Amino acid sequence: MQSLPIAGNSEKKPWSASYFPERNGVISARYAPNKSNTIGLVNNLGNYVNYYTLVQSIYKYNQPSEHRSLYSSNTFENYVNNNYSPSEKYDLLVGDNSYILTNFLKRKSISLAKNGDVPSWFGICHGVAPATIYFNKPVRPVTLVALTVKPELDSYQMILKH
Repeated sequence: MQSLPIAGNSEKKPWSASYFPERNGVISARYAPNKSNTIGLVNNLGNYVNYYTLVQSIYKYNQPSEHRSLYSSNTFENYVNNNYSPSEKYDLLVGDNSYILTNFLKRKSISLAKNGDVPSWFGICHGVAPATIYFNKPVRPVTLVALTVKPELDSYQMILKH
């Protein structure tokens, strides 16, 4: 029987990332440390002081209702950049104003609930951990042109922040 190595080096240094908990809707979670986040209450220093349950997190925002109420405002682009989850930004990128991916992820998280919640350790770390090894850490925002997001425009500039 071969022994596992007890020392070694890696060519790439893995970087830290969220495991995107199921109780927050995986990548439909809004994680910016502001009042729109779906992870938990944030103090004045931007630290989480209380974490939301599945129900509190999943129902904190509703798409496409929120999109319809905000898309015609002058502040929509800024709101998206500062608040939207990775799945919401992806839905906008591909022109899906129905937010199919975002709502699918929220329903999937709800389907895993036992006694009204999902254990806090459930997440997609099995996907995130290898990504931090194989891909370089994001170092700057990327600007992409999304498909039609506002009916009156042909395209929309959206910054995807990491």
